[in-house]
Amino acid sequence: MSDNSRTTILVVVIGVIGTLGAAIIANWDKISPTPTKVACVPALVVPGDNAVLPQRLPDEKFALNWTFGWKACPEATKYHLFVIGPTASNPIVNEDSLTSATYQFQRSHGQISKSKTQGWTWKVRAYADGQWGQWSEVRKFNVTPAN
Repeated sequence: MSDNSRTTILVVVIGVIGTLGAAIIANWDKISPTPTKVACVPALVVPGDNAVLPQRLPDEKFALNWTFGWKACPEATKYHLFVIGPTASNPIVNEDSLTSATYQFQRSHGQISKSKTQGWTWKVRAYADGQWGQWSEVRKFNVTPAN
């Protein structure tokens, strides 16, 4: 084989490798997609696990006056709070458009019967980058019996 044909073969091989390399670099995002960002999971603050929340206190106008709070997620645009009683089929709170990391639940009427004061639960999730993230841990709380 002559030196001229070896040079031609070498140039062709380098050209093919260079073209493939450029194609791989240009399409890298299709070969190895960018990992999706994991949404923030809110850390629950109040009420604490197994806390006891009051029903109407003697000087209060609300039958139920409960505060729920969690650590804010930096990129969240809204939160979904879910609070449900021990035997309920529907939640007492199911708010999916909260813009603050706290929620004050107030109800001026009604009482929770003694048989339904134990085993309430609550959880929160954050909405960021166009999607809902994972639910937080589930916390339990109880309610004082009605006076």
